[in-house]
Amino acid sequence: MADEPPLVDSLSFGSKVHRIADSLPHIAPGGSVDLTLTDASYQALQRALVKLGYAQDTRRLKVYLSDVVFDDDTMWTAGYWFRRDSSSPEKWVLIENRMIR
Repeated sequence: MADEPPLVDSLSFGSKVHRIADSLPHIAPGGSVDLTLTDASYQALQRALVKLGYAQDTRRLKVYLSDVVFDDDTMWTAGYWFRRDSSSPEKWVLIENRMIR
């Protein structure tokens, strides 16, 4: 795979726009969850890989999670922690200035 061009896409968990709702998947801070692609997402990923020249039998991908929104309205994104702004649910405020990997 070293000679093939990279495919970059984001993978997120939770909603950055809306507060946690019962209809959305939930995860508590410190918890874990298995992420599964929908059939449509999986097929789109396969098409994109083939278009870039990857072999159709490619079985391994390196995946990076871009952000996670937790039940307590905190969010981890790119190594930084944020808290949802109580006066504007669409905005996020950096918690301290600590980067966690």
